[in-house]
Amino acid sequence: MEWQGINLNGYNQHQWVKMSIRNLIIIIATFIALSIITIFIIFQHQDTQYKNRQLNNEITEIENKITQTQNNIERLKQNAITNNQFIKKEHIYFLNQYLNNFKEKGTLEIIQIYIDNHTKIKIIGKVKNQEQFILIEQQLKQENTNYQITHLYTREDNLLSFQIIIDL
Repeated sequence: MEWQGINLNGYNQHQWVKMSIRNLIIIIATFIALSIITIFIIFQHQDTQYKNRQLNNEITEIENKITQTQNNIERLKQNAITNNQFIKKEHIYFLNQYLNNFKEKGTLEIIQIYIDNHTKIKIIGKVKNQEQFILIEQQLKQENTNYQITHLYTREDNLLSFQIIIDL
């Protein structure tokens, strides 16, 4: 008598062991991949939290600076209200005469009259060459004023920029 359909040589047992080992390797590889992804996500989360803390610190610093600036503005407003210094008529007349007699070819960008212990005029401008600046300086000498050249340099467009402070 023959045994039909029964395989007694252990082939199926061998196949089951192979498939179990392959499935175990897949499970271990999946676990390792998930562990690596989890570690990456944790590091990204920590980096994001660190950056968030830095941004919050910067925001706090900026808010403090804004508050300090607002306090300074209020203090300066109070000082401006209590400080009753006025620019004298003679100084305004001098500035008007100086500007009317300004003959040099150039550009006056800013003219500011202010009080810093005494009245001063700040003139910022540019001329085409050194000779024109010398004419401006000679005009100041003719007016018998104390002045100070605080900036004098050649710009990229070959114009001579200057800043002069005149003490009145």
